[in-house]
Amino acid sequence: NLPLHAALSPDGSDGSPVSVIGYPLGGPLSLSRVVGANGWLVDKGPREPTSQNPVYLHYMAPTEPGNSGSPIFDADSWQVIGLHHAGFSEHEGRPRLNGAAGNSFANEGICIQSIRSALKGVVGGGRKSGGLFG
Repeated sequence: NLPLHAALSPDGSDGSPVSVIGYPLGGPLSLSRVVGANGWLVDKGPREPTSQNPVYLHYMAPTEPGNSGSPIFDADSWQVIGLHHAGFSEHEGRPRLNGAAGNSFANEGICIQSIRSALKGVVGGGRKSGGLFG
């Protein structure tokens, strides 16, 4: 068994290299790469600047249906920085983070620290029903 190590903080900045490993379209294990290179982090933060959680990651890396739940790795340290949860609409994109105007044409994941915090609340006697983030 190979344990995955979660990053202690989302240290990546815009342009940091990322990779997604998963089973797109139910096929064989796949490592996302962008024409011989890793993908890269575009943005990170909450949806609105007044919110603190969850922290989302926007990144450019090829993904397909079936990649949801795949770990997002910092491609330098190979620590898990998040979990992939959505692609983007080719025509509309998705709202940018931190309340910024416009849309981002990037994939979206949830930062691993936000997932850890939500799970601690559930496991530690917090919320027992409903989604982790609302």
